[in-house]
Amino acid sequence: MINKTAPLDRILFSFMFHNENGIIVSDEDGNILWANPESCRIYGYTTDEMSDLSIGFFGLSLNTVAISDFSKRDGQKVTVRHSAQTTYCDETPSYLITLIDITAVKPLAISRKQENINTPVKTDSAAVNAWSIDSNFNYTFFNENHKAAMKEIWEAEISLGSHILDYIGDSSYKKQVEANYIKMLRGKSHRSVDHFTNQSGEEKYFENFGHPIRNIKDEITGIMFYTIDVTGKTEIEKRLNLTVSLLESIVNSPEDIHIHSVDNEYRYMFFNNAHKNSMENTWQTTPELGRNIFELLPDPEHRKRVKLLYDRSLKGEILTDVSEIIDIHGNKKYYSSISAPIKGPEGEIAGITIFILNITERMSAEQKTRKSLEEKEILLKEIHHRVTNNIQMISSMINLQMDNVEDKNARHILEDSLSRINTMGLIHKTLYQGDDLSKINMAEYCGNLLDSILEFYHPDGKKIKINSQFDDIQLDIHQAIPVGLIVNELVTNSMKYAFTVGDSGVLSLSMTAGQNGKIHLQVKDNGPGIPENLSSAGSNSLGLKLLNIFTSQLGGTIEFTSDSGLTVDIFFQPS
Repeated sequence: MINKTAPLDRILFSFMFHNENGIIVSDEDGNILWANPESCRIYGYTTDEMSDLSIGFFGLSLNTVAISDFSKRDGQKVTVRHSAQTTYCDETPSYLITLIDITAVKPLAISRKQENINTPVKTDSAAVNAWSIDSNFNYTFFNENHKAAMKEIWEAEISLGSHILDYIGDSSYKKQVEANYIKMLRGKSHRSVDHFTNQSGEEKYFENFGHPIRNIKDEITGIMFYTIDVTGKTEIEKRLNLTVSLLESIVNSPEDIHIHSVDNEYRYMFFNNAHKNSMENTWQTTPELGRNIFELLPDPEHRKRVKLLYDRSLKGEILTDVSEIIDIHGNKKYYSSISAPIKGPEGEIAGITIFILNITERMSAEQKTRKSLEEKEILLKEIHHRVTNNIQMISSMINLQMDNVEDKNARHILEDSLSRINTMGLIHKTLYQGDDLSKINMAEYCGNLLDSILEFYHPDGKKIKINSQFDDIQLDIHQAIPVGLIVNELVTNSMKYAFTVGDSGVLSLSMTAGQNGKIHLQVKDNGPGIPENLSSAGSNSLGLKLLNIFTSQLGGTIEFTSDSGLTVDIFFQPS
């Protein structure tokens, strides 16, 4: 009748098993197929004993609503209100019978010679509100629970003999109640669930049962009511319906989202239509509840990979993964997955749920973009390579021109220009030989630049010690070029003017990142220094003019200190 392994059936089974009302499932002949613990308690029989009996043994019928009496084996009598609903399992009709023990609220028929009115037994059961009215709707009985409920809902102080409708403040609800009372005075039984909001703003639900009261002449003289506060039960039913709706939404989720759950033995507990279609299209296998998923994955490598992920999730990990699959048609597909453990009430791991998204189109687009970027990177490297070659050609032409220049001043001008051109050429060479076309490693670049300057000026006879210190600083080409030209100007100046033949000198170059985010570039020598008037922005020296121009391009500041040599400090913010 109930498949305890299916997710929805497990929820329904748990709801029926733990229900505060008795529930019996029978076939169309009345044979009991299943009974919950509350049914066994009401009648005093075990589950196995109940399954060997029929509903007729307990005085039950397949009528929609009825009340029956039963004598238990210990002689105790119970009165049960029962209702039956037809249900189907594989197109076979069966019946779901709900039982409520109303022994405590059954009216006691007392025969009177004059009026012969049935008077109910008074009860203060915490779960039941009971009351009765005569044919004029006047109270003939109520228990304390009903009195408290009327006070809570309607702020009414009820009394015997008073008209019940006078206490109901909602006019539309009063009309509805009056119509129900008239039907019961004509012999009809009544059942309903009413929803109220009490004076504190709390929502309350009451299940109502009403039956005509008859005298010994079988004349209807009033109505007997009992009401059960089912607020908690209604909330549970709401949550159950919400859970069912949630599961239905998962089952009917979009085709791109594949969802399935497996237990500790890798057997299917659940799968949605998207997963089923994906398995059929990818592997030509069809998932079945209770079947081991690995029986449906023909690729051994993929099967091994999936099992490793499942085993980790079954140990409590939440995992994300991207996998590449070649389906049986030879098509390459990409899937992104999230695997999460399913935990029971005690925290034990009962299985895992896997959410899978087909990302084949996205991966294809990313691969095209990556290929395009690689092609552009190759093209950009080729451009830098050609620029380097052109600069080398210009340098060669200047060198040839220098061979025909005898004037020393003109020759020095050409040498300085050639050094600046080589400095820029080294930037492009560093870019096309490096891995990153957007950034330049300044430690590597400045080291190569120092070697190039020393080689170019041939400091023969000068004993110069070079000290260098570089932080890991990466600059783009727009900042690297002016920094390189500044280093070229300052180092060249020191090589040419700070040291004389035979002297020992020290040249220091450093580039560090400060705590304020600015970069500090310093070139320092222990030569004679320079006159103070040459350090101003208005100096006619081309080298100093270039230093100010390059510093301005960096958006930085420059400081000269001529004390035991020349120290130049430049500060700028990296872009």
